[in-house]
Amino acid sequence: MWNTSQLIDDVQISQQMRPLTYIRRLSELWVGLTTIQDKWLTYENTIPSDTYILGSLLPTASFINSLLELPESTALYWNKQWIAYRATSPTNNHTNILYLNDKPNYIQFPEELLEANSQAIIDEIQPNHIDVSWYSTKGNTIIEPQNCYIHPSADLSGSILDASRGPIY
Repeated sequence: MWNTSQLIDDVQISQQMRPLTYIRRLSELWVGLTTIQDKWLTYENTIPSDTYILGSLLPTASFINSLLELPESTALYWNKQWIAYRATSPTNNHTNILYLNDKPNYIQFPEELLEANSQAIIDEIQPNHIDVSWYSTKGNTIIEPQNCYIHPSADLSGSILDASRGPIY
């Protein structure tokens, strides 16, 4: 069975992502509401057990399909960067290489993490229906409440939430 320990760090990408990767693996970086590793948990029963995946890669349906079609002892590359491979153990020696036609969704630089977070927040935050009048009685102003998620246990008073430019969690 495949597991998230098979999300492997690339040394060059880890160095490019410093200081964020001084104390954590690439797969432990947060994108949206969860870590990259958590995003892969959905697919752990789908992916073959001998598959190793770049730790900064975000899962997409099209990439999962590419993984499922990947022959044994073969690596997937985008340009000169390995993205995933099938092998009996982690290795840097990839002899059978297939190249992807479309750029996979992976993070190489801190600014790409910012872009990925921006999109993930929009995709992942599901606004809840809040009683704006109740929050107003506590001195709150909520602009575009349809873009807000406020946890039921949150205690807000005297706050301004402006979700006119994107969701607030």
